[in-house]
Amino acid sequence: MKLAVVVPTKNRPDELRNFLNSLWNQKFLPHQLIIVDQSEPIKTINQEVKTKALELGIKLDYIHNECINGLVQAKAAAIPYNNCSIISFFDDDTVLEEDCFKEMFKAFLDNSKMKAANGLILNLHKESLFRRIIFQLTHFGIYSDNRREVFYQLIDKNEDQRLNKRLNTLSGGLTFYRKEIFKKVPFDTKNRFHAYEDKEHSIRLELNYPNSMYLIPKARLFHYHAKKNRESELIKVKNDNIEIIKIFKKYKKESLFGIDLLFLLFGLFFYAIFKAFKYKKLKYILNYFDGIKEGLNFKLK
Repeated sequence: MKLAVVVPTKNRPDELRNFLNSLWNQKFLPHQLIIVDQSEPIKTINQEVKTKALELGIKLDYIHNECINGLVQAKAAAIPYNNCSIISFFDDDTVLEEDCFKEMFKAFLDNSKMKAANGLILNLHKESLFRRIIFQLTHFGIYSDNRREVFYQLIDKNEDQRLNKRLNTLSGGLTFYRKEIFKKVPFDTKNRFHAYEDKEHSIRLELNYPNSMYLIPKARLFHYHAKKNRESELIKVKNDNIEIIKIFKKYKKESLFGIDLLFLLFGLFFYAIFKAFKYKKLKYILNYFDGIKEGLNFKLK
C-alpha cells in the first residue's frame, strides 16, 4: 500500500511551506507528492520542493497551471498523476502531526470497508450549544452532516480516541481515499461547487459505498483557515444558497420531499439577517435572495 498526497494551492507559498515542513517530518513518508499550483509564477516554490522531495526519495509531480480554476478542478487535475493505492487531499493551510500518515495507514489496513477518511482537526473552533442545536435542526436529509457531532463526542465526552468513527460527510481539505473509488465517484468539475463540494462528493460516496467514510482520531492535524483566497462573508451568503439548491436539484430523489432544503434555507435566512444587523448592511439580505434566484435558474450539467 502506497500513499499519494495532493495539495492544491494558489498564491500561498508560506502556508504551503508550513504544510510541506510537516510532511517532510512524517514518521511514514508518502510515496508520491502532487502539487497543483495555480499561483502567479513569482509565488511558486517548485525548485525548493523538488530539491527536498529528491532528497527524501518522494516522487514529485509539480503541476503549475494558472488556467486551472478552483479547488475541485485542481483536485480532479491531480487524479491522472496518481499511482498509489491511497490518495489524500490537503488544503495548503493544514499542518500535520508527525504520526498522521502512520495512523492513517494502520486504520486502512485494519478495516477493508474503509473507503475514505478524515483526520482529526485539533484546533477546530468549539461552537456554543445553541449553534450546535441550530445546525442539527437545519442540516438533515441530503444535508445531514455528523462531523461536528462526532468531534464533540470525542472532545466533550472524552470518548476512546483509539476507535475510528463513522462519518456521513467528509471535510474535503484533509481527506484520504482508496484509489478505486474515483472510478465510480469522480469529482464534479462541471457544476462549479465550492463551499459545498465536500458535501456533494460525500453524498455520491455514500450512495456508491454505504457506511465507508470514517474519522481516524489518531491521525491528527491543525487547520488554520488562511484568509487569503477565501470568499468574503457577503459572497458566501449568496453562494451558499446557490450551492444547496444545486445539491437539491442533483439529489432530489434522496431529499425528504424538499423539506430538508426549506429548513436549511430558513436557517441561512436568519444567518443573513444576523449579519445584516451586525454589520449594518442590507446587502447580506439582498445577496441571500440573489443566491436563491441564481440557484433556481442554474441548469445542472
